[in-house]
Amino acid sequence: MLVVTVGTGIGGGIIENGRLIQGRRGIGGEIGHYIINFDGVECPCGNRGCFERYGSTGALVRRFTENVALLEKLGVPAEDVNGKVIFDHLDDADVSATVNSWIDSIAFGIIGLVHIFNPEMVLIGGGISREDEHFIRPLREKILDGAMEQFAKDLEVEAAALGNNAGLLGACAYFRQNF
Repeated sequence: MLVVTVGTGIGGGIIENGRLIQGRRGIGGEIGHYIINFDGVECPCGNRGCFERYGSTGALVRRFTENVALLEKLGVPAEDVNGKVIFDHLDDADVSATVNSWIDSIAFGIIGLVHIFNPEMVLIGGGISREDEHFIRPLREKILDGAMEQFAKDLEVEAAALGNNAGLLGACAYFRQNF
């Protein structure tokens, strides 16, 4: 299973046989800094084109706050922009196109991970995962359409049931498993 949490950044985990893959130093699954655009935007980690610079909710908010004309058109001050405000304006064609492009970025990153790990399921977490019609459904469709046929066959893409509590519960499970 692949778990992708979309929030201020991109978090993730890879679970195999019921165990979190931790890597050599216990920090495996840092998918937010998986590079999806080698010539992309500089990331605070020092690389360019990291997944979270394109696919996080923070990246979506940045797209809006940098588009002064769109903010003026919507009558929204930059400091008030967040995911909810953006999704509340989806009836605007420019907002809808920007959100669709953002979902493309997330799908692109996840498709690469699906091709690497060949999971049975991809769970999408974070507060935005509660938005089924305008986020989970189109993301699922883009992932299943974009993955190679043998990878997409029987792949489930769903919203994580734990939403924003997943990180806390995951930390508790990690502690129980390792200490």
